[in-house]
Amino acid sequence: MKPEVPLLWLPGLLCDETLFQDVNKELPNWVAPFTCDLGADTSMQALASKVLDNAPDSFVLGGLSMGGILAFEVFRQAPQRVKGLILMDT
Repeated sequence: MKPEVPLLWLPGLLCDETLFQDVNKELPNWVAPFTCDLGADTSMQALASKVLDNAPDSFVLGGLSMGGILAFEVFRQAPQRVKGLILMDT
């Protein structure tokens, strides 16, 4: 059995975890998807720091639109923790 791989989704502006529900249903059972609540920080740097504070030690990172832009900042701050990137419409 493969170990679970955390997949952290970052939604686009004004979106939430429901954005990824259909995709999550199609993922293999060894992928553990979750979505970070982005809150209301006012900079990408602050949002990325919040994401990293709530993320596991290593993970695959996926983002749509603004979430993809944020994924680049998360990767810039902690490249050793990000094991892969999924960028959509960014």
